[in-house]
Amino acid sequence: MTTAFAFTIAAWVLALSPLLLLMRGHRKKFLWVAPVAFIAAMLTVTPAPTPNETAAPAPVSLASTPQREPDPVASDENCMRFLRCWAERHTVNAARACKQSVEAQARINYRWTAAFASSILPAFRWKDQANGIVTYEGDEVELQNGLGVWVRHTYQCDYDAKAGQVVAVRVRMGRLPPTAH
Repeated sequence: MTTAFAFTIAAWVLALSPLLLLMRGHRKKFLWVAPVAFIAAMLTVTPAPTPNETAAPAPVSLASTPQREPDPVASDENCMRFLRCWAERHTVNAARACKQSVEAQARINYRWTAAFASSILPAFRWKDQANGIVTYEGDEVELQNGLGVWVRHTYQCDYDAKAGQVVAVRVRMGRLPPTAH
């Protein structure tokens, strides 16, 4: 048992002793759960590695490793041939840009119903494949109308991935069909 571990146990016992004397019944049993769980966790900690274990691993010869085939969608030209590759590659930047553009369409106020920014664009399709423009769609925003009522809206955002900017945004009341998700 290390000295730090012994001091930790002593600190728990000293901290809980006055509380245990004041408490009665099932509450007293509950207070023992925390130190017992902590002690069990401390006992399962692996010991520090010995100097022999921390030595650097032997270098691997490049001649012995198999050569990987080049990824067919690694380059932008190859990726742009496939909608899924192109849209998913640029979804983070598109979400950031499209989110601001959709928010600018709100007359009064807006609120997003999606937990993560990347989930605001669940659907996508080509707008102009030759120029790399993708239309992202979603329905994770509510806009407030003149009466203060929150209304769910769908939005379409045409994003030019090559230029990194929004080309156009369309917002309308309603939700996407269930098959679009």
